[in-house]
Amino acid sequence: MNRSYFKTLVFLIGGIALLLVGTWQSEAQDHALKTFSGRAVDEAGDPVMGLPITLVSVFDGNGAWFPVHEDQDGSPIDPPTFRSETDAQGRFAIIDVITGPVLLMLPFENTAFQLLKVQIGGLFFYATGMRDRGIIFDVGQRDYIENIEVTVQSPHIRGKVERVNGTPIVDESVKLRVRTFSPNGRSSSSSGTHTDTEGYFRYYVNGGVEEPTFYTLSITYQGQTVTANPIVLKAGDPTHDIVFTFDGPAPPLPAQVKNFFSASASASIGGPGAVDVWVIRPENWHAYKMIKRQRWESAQAQAAAEGAYLVAINDESEQNWLQAVFGNEPTWIGLNDIAKEGQWQWDNGEPLTYTNWRAQEPHDPPDGDEDYVIMGPSGEWENVNLRNRRWLFIQTAIIEKEEPSLEK
Repeated sequence: MNRSYFKTLVFLIGGIALLLVGTWQSEAQDHALKTFSGRAVDEAGDPVMGLPITLVSVFDGNGAWFPVHEDQDGSPIDPPTFRSETDAQGRFAIIDVITGPVLLMLPFENTAFQLLKVQIGGLFFYATGMRDRGIIFDVGQRDYIENIEVTVQSPHIRGKVERVNGTPIVDESVKLRVRTFSPNGRSSSSSGTHTDTEGYFRYYVNGGVEEPTFYTLSITYQGQTVTANPIVLKAGDPTHDIVFTFDGPAPPLPAQVKNFFSASASASIGGPGAVDVWVIRPENWHAYKMIKRQRWESAQAQAAAEGAYLVAINDESEQNWLQAVFGNEPTWIGLNDIAKEGQWQWDNGEPLTYTNWRAQEPHDPPDGDEDYVIMGPSGEWENVNLRNRRWLFIQTAIIEKEEPSLEK
């Protein structure tokens, strides 16, 4: 990769600001950064203690940024990661040999804060995309970068979605509707959000709260809608906690489409129409569906609840068909070696008769076993460790059902 490419312009690529620190000149001869330091503050300018500040090496994947996962010889590795935790004054310092470009981010496991902006010298850069957590830049030829100010914000509203018996609704996609009323007028918007492992989601006001404003939030989940009482947000408020309680058990899922062949025909190749729709493969009369799931275990649980299993790919023809129908989004498949290390089998118990491993896979890094498998953008398979940050970027899984019942 020609790194001089990163030293000439400022881009907005993949929704992430690209800061070309490499345009700053230095007499350093080794072209590596040795110190990256500054402080983290909240919106009020107060220091934030105990915040992990992380740099992750990335590369330009034809207009989108990806963590570096391969060494020069092609063998898979974890991306170089550099981290420092802020002290009582909010100060941090990463002292290491760093080459760019890198992603400045808050770790995904840290959900108490969201990255708002970064000031380097007299320039401000605002995080967008990647869940509003990252700013990418090239460290260039500078020996050190100091006095960086990282501004983070707490969520303005934290919502918990639960059932009437107090059981949280975890790892689920829900629809969020927000209505506001202020002296400047009113507005309404809808978007999707996702509950975490404790049933929480977080809502941030873009640009912050400038004046007292009434907010009314509604959550829709599996056909039911719950609306919370209005609250007033004011600048400087602590996080507001709201609980959305759904009465009774979950309603039955909507009836499946009657004609699976028409569903297959209407599903755009690799497009959003193929999500949450059963599609029949005529060769084996199995039904397949892509679902929104971030975790392998929750995808497996949903598959079982629907009388299905995580997809088992048994030959090249099936592999090619899945790519044509569901596109090239990284997705969970059923292959795993959970029961016995190195003994790969499918979620439905079938033995492994066909493989489409990426080069150098399957491969276990020194930090632990990689027991779960994804099908990557190229269709090749890669085993992953759930403790690795890579799996946090995976949003979908493909499930499979044999001999689906069809309504005549």
